[in-house]
Amino acid sequence: MDINVQKKLEDFFSQYRPLQYKKGDIIVRPEDPIFGIYLLKKGFVKQYIVSEDGDEVTIHIFKPVSFFPMMLAIGNTENNYFFEAVDSVEVWRAPTDKALDFVKNEPEILFDLASRFAAGLNGLSKRIEVLMFENAYRRITSLLLYLSKRFGEKEKNNIIISLPLTHKDIAAWVNLTRETTSRQLEKLSKKNIISYQNHHFVIKNLKMLEEII
Repeated sequence: MDINVQKKLEDFFSQYRPLQYKKGDIIVRPEDPIFGIYLLKKGFVKQYIVSEDGDEVTIHIFKPVSFFPMMLAIGNTENNYFFEAVDSVEVWRAPTDKALDFVKNEPEILFDLASRFAAGLNGLSKRIEVLMFENAYRRITSLLLYLSKRFGEKEKNNIIISLPLTHKDIAAWVNLTRETTSRQLEKLSKKNIISYQNHHFVIKNLKMLEEII
């Protein structure tokens, strides 16, 4: 994000009281009205739905400095999603009408928001394509590549995905059972392509991961 855009966002949202959430806390529920827009200052927030069978399906992960649920507010759309703290989270919450007025009157912020929406739509399109046509192994490989680009931090010859994830979390992203997901991740681990350390996936051989796709 452009430093000027980030400063404008923080200057606007910081006039409101900061809120803190623990891992697993639900920030917004499907039945909740959208009476506030949150700017994520610290941590990660997961947006997901729950199927009729009770399965969790991850839609998106927000990282600092993202604001949500802006798309629902702009579209005046009923909320069907959960927004949950992945780890310790700190946010500012501005009244929805004030946040919308702010965005409308700031061309840089509006363009940044449009860019995020475009990137999100492209990512969603790719994800649908993978879910429709790829097997379990390639689904998980594709997801790990995506996560490495969005949340990856270079450390020597490895890429550490800064977002804390479990096998269950990966399964929720790619619409697989946890058991199937664990088997595919074990294959990648045995090939020394990935490892798992302190709740974080580590990409040990990015080139081999890309070659699978």
